[in-house]
Amino acid sequence: MKSKVNLLAIVLLTLLMTSTSRANSDPYFEQYADVNEALRFPDFLRRSDTAYTFANFRTGHVSGGKYAPDWSTATVDVQKVEKVTFMVCNWKIAGIYKAGHAQMIFDFSPGGCVSEKGQHEGLVASFEAYRGKGAGYSAVAGVFNKYKSIWIINSKADALNKAELVNTSVEMYELTLTDRQKSRLLETLLLASFQRERLEKTPYHTFRNSCITNQFDYLRSVIDWPADKEFPFTSVPRKAGRFMKKTGLVSRDFELECPEELKRWRQDGTIPEKEEKTSTYDNMSSPEYTDIHSQ
Repeated sequence: MKSKVNLLAIVLLTLLMTSTSRANSDPYFEQYADVNEALRFPDFLRRSDTAYTFANFRTGHVSGGKYAPDWSTATVDVQKVEKVTFMVCNWKIAGIYKAGHAQMIFDFSPGGCVSEKGQHEGLVASFEAYRGKGAGYSAVAGVFNKYKSIWIINSKADALNKAELVNTSVEMYELTLTDRQKSRLLETLLLASFQRERLEKTPYHTFRNSCITNQFDYLRSVIDWPADKEFPFTSVPRKAGRFMKKTGLVSRDFELECPEELKRWRQDGTIPEKEEKTSTYDNMSSPEYTDIHSQ
């Protein structure tokens, strides 16, 4: 009996020491103790010309087949964006319906994105539902304003590591934007992610204030899109990329099955040849959907 008590004491002491160690090395640990471990508001620290430094930059890793988020401080120079890609991460609901989550990838020239863990190829901006510890996402709950809003800023590697584990496929739409538009889009998204008070007061909504509506709203703010024209189907991520192909914004697009095709693409850039799918928007020929990126 005594040995069991001693063993329990050792386990409890170990857990306490681990928690204390994490709290000492991570100043935000206690603040987010009751929040989903993959969610934190980026915390703006300072700006130097076109470079923004902020805490809570997510750089997760995969260990033992499981994803684990890590957090660090990063400095991002918005003038060093080389490429912008609209990404849709897909999964199936009940093994049938194809749902998706829209995110924006920014690739950089050397020195464009640097954290305590070194230089990063790119970062991802993702608008999400702010959830409690251990809580998953529910599209139904999102309809009834059960979540606050949050922007996650994470490394490109972090986003793709997670996609390999939880998604069925990813769709990539490389955007044709000017250098000025690329920088403005990233800067606008970064500034939006720093507005914690505003985000907490604005409920996430599955259809009206979601990953896709926000990505389109901010994209529209930096391109010459007619003010009286709305992006159609903006609440359905899996249709959004196909729509953008008809706007002239997409220079190249491809879909990668998870995890194998995504892993190979990350290793050597291989894009599998696939039969072209008929788009919902194949008959769109209106001039309003062309020449909208002339800034």
